[in-house]
Amino acid sequence: MQMQLETNYIPLIRGFDDLPDGVSKKIISTIEQRNSYAEPLVVAIFSFANGVAASLFASWIYNKVKGHPDTKIKINRKAVSINEANIVKIIMEEIEIEK
Repeated sequence: MQMQLETNYIPLIRGFDDLPDGVSKKIISTIEQRNSYAEPLVVAIFSFANGVAASLFASWIYNKVKGHPDTKIKINRKAVSINEANIVKIIMEEIEIEK
């Protein structure tokens, strides 16, 4: 299973390599724009081995961004508000869609 994650919090994708067991990432090249109209964005595809709990990956994401109130995240192009329950909900919905 794979999920695309897009964020303006660049360390979430480029800086943290302590992914949960069974999760890997592939960074997608993006053009970073830094001006008054667009925030810098970085995108990655996260791949999951069978049996990886969605809540484990969601907790990992939440723990990395919870102290950064200006963080924006999209999972498979769906905007996600920054609280653990919402992140888990979106990831679980995406898992159901892929089945």
